[in-house]
Amino acid sequence: MKMRASEERLVSKKKVNIHDKKKHQHPPHPEGGTPVSLGERLRRWAQDHQWYQLGHIRNALALKRAFSKPIAEAVDGFLSQGLIKLAFQAKSDFDGLTERVKRFDERCRQGCEDEDQLHMCEHLREQIHAAIDDLAARLDNRELNNDCPDMPSASPAVPFNSDRWMTFGQAAQILAVSKATISNWTTKGRIRDNNVKGQRRRVLKADVLVVKHHIEMADLVHDAVELREEAQHIARRH
Repeated sequence: MKMRASEERLVSKKKVNIHDKKKHQHPPHPEGGTPVSLGERLRRWAQDHQWYQLGHIRNALALKRAFSKPIAEAVDGFLSQGLIKLAFQAKSDFDGLTERVKRFDERCRQGCEDEDQLHMCEHLREQIHAAIDDLAARLDNRELNNDCPDMPSASPAVPFNSDRWMTFGQAAQILAVSKATISNWTTKGRIRDNNVKGQRRRVLKADVLVVKHHIEMADLVHDAVELREEAQHIARRH
């Protein structure tokens, strides 16, 4: 049975629309079957997103709905690999990006009545894209700067010289504790002293730096546990 001319035009138009829609969709797996990285997905989302079409879902909510769970999973993965610093950087970058988008939403909600206000919106959007590029690069190039587990560097607050000893006040400043605590640690043998009484009493710099390293590691482990719990909580919500 032959179709009428109007029906043929309608079918042809539908085919064109379907073709155009597919043409603008980014496939999850490009040629060769390699999955698209999280950073690239973030860049493509920012490129395709209609930033000025504010409906009942704001841009900030759209961003969180699209990437809160993937970012949380990435953070959890970094922690599992011992990349604690990268995990904190990625989480901090995403939180900062979300705040920028919220400010952009507020500016757009108020509307633009002159060129200056429009310029402000454009400036905020440029900042958002710059922040997205930074976060995407951090996610995709982690092996360049984080190819091994993070180890905090124990750098003294005072210049290290040929003298092996430092005062109780200097040690207290480096470790962010009181001089009484330093004295207590020397009594317990945690930090060795020079066995000299009075104002010439000193503590061994090497021991102070070892204690500093242990404190930093304990803080990182504690913070990493909290960050992992937060990432898992976000993942469960989605």
